[in-house]
Amino acid sequence: MRVSHPRIRPVVAALAAAATVVALSSIAASPASAVTARHVIPDSSPHWLSHAKHVATPAAASQVSFGILLNMRNAAQADAQVKALSDPSSPTYGKWLTNKQFDATYAPSGASVSAVKSWLTSQGFAISQTMPSGMYVTASGSTAQVEKTFGTSLEKYTYQGKTVQTNTTALSLPTTTPPPSSAS
Repeated sequence: MRVSHPRIRPVVAALAAAATVVALSSIAASPASAVTARHVIPDSSPHWLSHAKHVATPAAASQVSFGILLNMRNAAQADAQVKALSDPSSPTYGKWLTNKQFDATYAPSGASVSAVKSWLTSQGFAISQTMPSGMYVTASGSTAQVEKTFGTSLEKYTYQGKTVQTNTTALSLPTTTPPPSSAS
C-alpha cells in the first residue's frame, strides 16, 4: 500500500500493505522472535518519509493502532467486472453489485479473516474491529510488539502540518508465513 497521506491511522499505516496478511491463513502461530529470516512486504514504507521531519522516538510500551488490508478473492475478475460495469457497450453496464454480492464473490474468505485475526492475537495484538467484508482488520499493541512482529522501527514525524507515527522501513513477516507475493 502506498501511504500518500499521514492522516491514515497512526503507525504502520503501511500494514495495509495488504495482500500480505491474507497469506497468513496457512500458518501456524509461532513467535516472531524464533525467526531470523523474513519476507519483506513490498511498498510498505511511507513514500513521504523523506519529506517529513523527525520529532521523537515513541516509548516501547506506548500503544499504537494499525490496520491490515486483506487481498480480495478473484481480483482479476473484479477488475474485469468493474471495467464492464463502466463500459456503455457492455451488457452489464451500470448494473452495480450490492455489498452482499461483492462480498460473496470478492471479499476474503472467512477462514482467511479468522487466520489473520488468530495470528495477530498469537503475536500479542488486540483486535479492535473488522469490516463486515473482512477486508480490513484493525488491531493494537505496543510499539515494541509492532517493531518485533513486523521487523521495523517506529518513529514520530511531522508532515504537512500533522504529527504522525509510522514505520521507518519496509515491513516484513517471519519466514513461517508465506511470502507476500503468494497471497491470493
